[in-house]
Amino acid sequence: MAQETKSQSAERAKPLPAEAGELFGGLKQIQKIIVEPRARELESALKQLDERRMKDLADLRKEVDRSINRSDDFIKKESSVLSERLSAERRERESALEERARDLQSRVRQLDERIAKLEEKVIGDTRDLRQLILDQYRGYSEELRTWRDDMARAIAHDLSGLRTEKADRTVLAELLEEVGERLAGKSEPLH
Repeated sequence: MAQETKSQSAERAKPLPAEAGELFGGLKQIQKIIVEPRARELESALKQLDERRMKDLADLRKEVDRSINRSDDFIKKESSVLSERLSAERRERESALEERARDLQSRVRQLDERIAKLEEKVIGDTRDLRQLILDQYRGYSEELRTWRDDMARAIAHDLSGLRTEKADRTVLAELLEEVGERLAGKSEPLH
């Protein structure tokens, strides 16, 4: 028996038609006893897993919604803070620009005033300078006229003196010539 042939074991394995029904009925009972409770357990475990998965998914959705809401709140708060900060910086810049503009306007006004004062001073100084030049011109003209008159009188005096001297020289020359002629022997009476 140890060595059965294949054909013999195949023949033995073939159930008889009446035995097949009994065998099938027995298998159904075995299935009811062993497999169905295990299938129900597996089905219950699958249902519990599915319920847990659904609960976890719902919890995850709630957590994601809370995270999104927190993120939205954070973003809104940060946006508000940034907006306020930007508005404050803009107001500071505007204030600084307005202050700078007022300062520049004040400086321009001061420069205009200084320019006006300088123009007045230049006009006054120019007027004074013209008057000084005119006064000096008049003084120099008077001095020049006085000097010219003095020079004309001196020249006239010197000319009359020269004429007088010249005339005397002529008379002296005539006198010397007459004396010379007398000495030479030509004697004519002296005038």
